[in-house]
Amino acid sequence: MKQALLIFILAFTIGAVAQDSGQKTIKDTAEYNTYVAASSTADPAQKCAAFDSYFTTYPNSIMKPEGYAQELAACQQANKPEKAMAVADLLLQVEPTNLNALVVKTVSLLGKPDIQGAGAFGLRGINSLAAATKGEGETDAAFQQRKTALTNIFNFAAGRAALENKDWSNARKYLRTATEINPDDANNDYWLARAYLGEPKKDRSDDSSINGLFFWARVVVKTAAANPAFSQSEDKVGLGFYKSFHGYANSGHIIAPGNICQYEIGPLVGTEKEKVVLTTNQDVGKACNDSADGWEDIKATAAANPLPPAGFTIKKVPPPTNVDLINAMVKKTAPEKMDVGTWIFIFGTGAQEPSVKPLADEVWGKVVNKRIRFEGVVVATEPLKDKEGNVVDLDKIIKEQQAKAAAAAKAGKAYKPEPLPDTTPQKIVMGVTLADDGSVNKNKEVEVSMLNPIKLPEAGIKFQMEATLRSRVENANDKNNPVTLVMDEGEPFGTSVPAPDKKSPAHPPAHKASAGTSVAKKSSGM
Repeated sequence: MKQALLIFILAFTIGAVAQDSGQKTIKDTAEYNTYVAASSTADPAQKCAAFDSYFTTYPNSIMKPEGYAQELAACQQANKPEKAMAVADLLLQVEPTNLNALVVKTVSLLGKPDIQGAGAFGLRGINSLAAATKGEGETDAAFQQRKTALTNIFNFAAGRAALENKDWSNARKYLRTATEINPDDANNDYWLARAYLGEPKKDRSDDSSINGLFFWARVVVKTAAANPAFSQSEDKVGLGFYKSFHGYANSGHIIAPGNICQYEIGPLVGTEKEKVVLTTNQDVGKACNDSADGWEDIKATAAANPLPPAGFTIKKVPPPTNVDLINAMVKKTAPEKMDVGTWIFIFGTGAQEPSVKPLADEVWGKVVNKRIRFEGVVVATEPLKDKEGNVVDLDKIIKEQQAKAAAAAKAGKAYKPEPLPDTTPQKIVMGVTLADDGSVNKNKEVEVSMLNPIKLPEAGIKFQMEATLRSRVENANDKNNPVTLVMDEGEPFGTSVPAPDKKSPAHPPAHKASAGTSVAKKSSGM
């Protein structure tokens, strides 16, 4: 609060300064003369000093309430804020409900800022107003005007303190009272908007969102001329709140030349209105939607009305369903050209939502048995195993056979290699989709059986894989990992192809595999 507010409230407090009631008598002549002289001093600064001197000389004066009230008013008029604060403290000790002292403390603490201290005095002021009476010579109109001004100040302070404590209900109550008293004060609108919209969205009622957006818009339009940079900043934040509450009916992407939004989701898709011309160019491919529609109307209403008019509301548009999203994906990209992460979203959603299942099955029919390249993060690996489930070290077996063959050749004997053991293929489990923090999920999203044995990668590293999609395992009760795609004939590609080991003999092109496991290399395709 600026010091000017202290001067502003004088018009409402000076007239209510307690006067000598005539029922008290100062018996000491010297004290009486000193008190009368102080009361009769015209210059505010001199009067402030005179009363200070009087109470220093007569600390036990019976005129403390009346004298402190006059001294406080004089110190205010003399623009001595620190002295006024000290006198207000003294006055409240002898008259706890003195409105002038309470408003001086409230405004001064707001200016420090000591919001909690100001809020405490604001609450005292609100309670004291209920029993307030007219000052001597004060008209009914002046008394009511004074009460209204003080109600505004006390409620503003109490509301600010409640807001700081995240006491949303009381913050809205007190700040709304202040705003209704003085709707032309953008400061009231500013804090009231935050009292409504500061509450977490999951706890916030629709009524709070609607009121908050109105007052936020009012701050935007009321500060546009005096502080355009601030207004523009508030506009962006307010629009963000509006989009979150309002939602959108149509969504799509920017297409060339950069100012055309082509909708892919919503009722306008397939109509002559599915392409919308934007006012500014944006990057091609950037998402666009109609969630901002209506914000300008809210600002126009806020500019024309100090408070939300009767019947004011904001329409909420339900977000697109997963059926809408997947239909849009299929329309934009053929299923066989989608990435693995999109497949996982479609099939995982189909596993959990019966309404999506038919669409997921339709996509599945177009991609099963397709060979694809993708990248993910290794979650786990499984080595070669024999039919009893024992780990098989194929490298060791091959080296032993090669050593025997070399020894037989040296001795001039023929060597018949022993058959390689019947094994299950190596498997690599990978995560493909992104978590909220941007990292790759460490879920069992893809399981790949390898075509030929390789040096298995460590968990946690990125790995590039080429494999053929064969089946999917649905985990409907696992919200984090609702589907696992099962692939075979896996081969590393790109940077994931291991460098040749010159010291180790090359593996045979293929080894005998257990029934049902293909070892013949397929033609590569995307």
